[in-house]
Amino acid sequence: MLEKNFNLDSRPLTMAPDSCLLFGMDDFTEGEKHFIARPSLALDSIEQEQKKAPICARDIWIKSKEASSDHPYILKKKIQAKGLRQIEGTLLVPAYENFDSIPEKPMSLQRIEQDGTKRFLKDSKVQGNFCVIGMPETLDTIYVTEGLATGATVHEATGFPAVVAFSTGNLMDVCQKVKKRFPDNPIIIAADNDLKTESKTGRNPGLNAAESVAKKLSVEYVVCPIDSDFNDLMCQYPEKEQGLYAVKEAVNQTQSADIYQKVIDDCNRQYAAVMFGGKCQVIVESFDPALKRPFTDFWSIHEIKRFHENKTLPDPDKPKNKIGIIDYWWRSSSRKSYDGVVFSPGQDIPNYYNLWKGFKVREKEGDWTLFRDHIQNVIADGDDAISQWVIAWMARIIQDPGGERPGTSIVLRGEQGTGKGTFVDYFGKLFGLHYLAIAHASQVVGRFNHHLKDKVLVFVDEGFWAGDKQAEGIIKNLVTEPTLTIEQKGKDIVSVKNNVNLIIASNSDWVVPAGPKERRFMVLDVPNHVIQNRPYFRKLREQMEDGGLEAMFYNLKRWDYSDVDLGTIPRTKALSEQQYNSLNNVEKFWLERLKEGALSIEQANWNAIIPVDDFYAAYREFAENMRDRHPASKETLAKTIMKLCPEVTKGRPTINGRRTWAYNFPELEQCREAFEKATGMKDLWDIVE
Repeated sequence: MLEKNFNLDSRPLTMAPDSCLLFGMDDFTEGEKHFIARPSLALDSIEQEQKKAPICARDIWIKSKEASSDHPYILKKKIQAKGLRQIEGTLLVPAYENFDSIPEKPMSLQRIEQDGTKRFLKDSKVQGNFCVIGMPETLDTIYVTEGLATGATVHEATGFPAVVAFSTGNLMDVCQKVKKRFPDNPIIIAADNDLKTESKTGRNPGLNAAESVAKKLSVEYVVCPIDSDFNDLMCQYPEKEQGLYAVKEAVNQTQSADIYQKVIDDCNRQYAAVMFGGKCQVIVESFDPALKRPFTDFWSIHEIKRFHENKTLPDPDKPKNKIGIIDYWWRSSSRKSYDGVVFSPGQDIPNYYNLWKGFKVREKEGDWTLFRDHIQNVIADGDDAISQWVIAWMARIIQDPGGERPGTSIVLRGEQGTGKGTFVDYFGKLFGLHYLAIAHASQVVGRFNHHLKDKVLVFVDEGFWAGDKQAEGIIKNLVTEPTLTIEQKGKDIVSVKNNVNLIIASNSDWVVPAGPKERRFMVLDVPNHVIQNRPYFRKLREQMEDGGLEAMFYNLKRWDYSDVDLGTIPRTKALSEQQYNSLNNVEKFWLERLKEGALSIEQANWNAIIPVDDFYAAYREFAENMRDRHPASKETLAKTIMKLCPEVTKGRPTINGRRTWAYNFPELEQCREAFEKATGMKDLWDIVE
């Protein structure tokens, strides 16, 4: 049996404990055995060995597994493991000779150990070979970088493909191959900035190599603004999203011999023309420093021109005159433009700007049992049916984030520290830019709501008062209506597809407006089982941050919720209490009478006949106790009671020797059944205050 590393570098082959063994000698081809077991190259020429190395590289590549996102190098560099493979603790980076050999035929392999040590497969050819992160397509900007981490960072920050050359000495050969294969694509070298070396030797290898290649091949280059590379630039920020935005901004500062092409390229990276809301506007991708996340904005071309009014270049048609860079970009046939804006998860529509930017995490099998237990035992308070409904509600959003919504939302009522926010926060982490947690109702029900246009999950925490009639209609529409009316300060109102799935949390008794036969709000009382239990939440957090988040994403993408009716909310006592709080005072008065089993306070039991004036007086006394400054009229009281109890009649019986207008009610149980039927409310007889 052989060590897991099987001599991918020049170190002597060594033996390892059984726990480290991966393959026996029978698992290798004769060519692999030659590369693994031979003592030296004394008997063979370098040229002969370089011909054999690709065979070994491909066999090892096939026998390796997909790289783990938990590898120490991946974690340290905060990069994705796209296109990489792994053998035990060793990352394998493929080096390809041409684009047609991707992904199965690497010419060599770069090995990256857990401590960041890098070596290539022994005796393999490296010059002219490269690694690709994101396959280039027509008109894509292509970045060429020196190292893997830099390439992965630039790719994630810009969304454009990156080609890794592995060294400054390989930049020229790799850029020539990229330019030959993609002659119409913009090519930018993202160069390292070796300032320390420059201070000692007078040479800056990263910058010097980029300048030389750019000049010879007429491509652009950008140098890292700090004494390092673009990956280190990202990593110096506490939040990855903030670091990626800094990288995106930095790589826009390109150098080019063609200043006109540079203006077009720079503007196209930051702006694009689009038809939106019936007008031609400019898409601007910006960064919100408060929320620490990128966001998409829409400006008029006039605003963009004013912002860049101080930036000009010689007018190519009238060299003696100056022209604004935005004016030049706007009239150029190379200007990036879209026909419209869509929200289309998982599928781009040609020539439409897609607001969907993808999920935040990668799916991976693993363990998230503590979070599932949290849903079962805390959020659902041990109720299996409610737990299944909640998980099904979550799974539908993951599997079809832009699809038809069921028109329901989750409302969590409970004290602070019970785990409401923990539940929503970890679920929200899956959505990245498409999750928004807010604490101010104005951000949802206020006039300016443009931040909702690309959100899939919105969490309103302690930010809504159910008694606000204006807000009530907005909240209900947000849950059920297919479109959103979006307004940004100083901008025209536009309509977009409504993709918002809403979760509300509060410790107030009355959280949401829940009317008769409520169908939108699934209201849950979150118990105090784990309130302020720090060890409990620490263990849950450790599991979720150690692969649990990826495991939850993996399972929710495959969760079968076909037998769960997400359009029908489970009826809970908490919902009934919301419905009670949402009743008007006439309805509450009638409910109190049904609860007490008497038509007025003076009655000891249910007397079906009561004078109209006595009944109204009983209501007025109730209204005064409720501090109702605008009690209902006698006519409004009568109309409301007849809706809640259709069998009631009005007549003029003789009472105490006088004919008096009076109501004649059915039996108590019949009145209660009519109330339940009219309101859709159950189990209310024990919650009247």
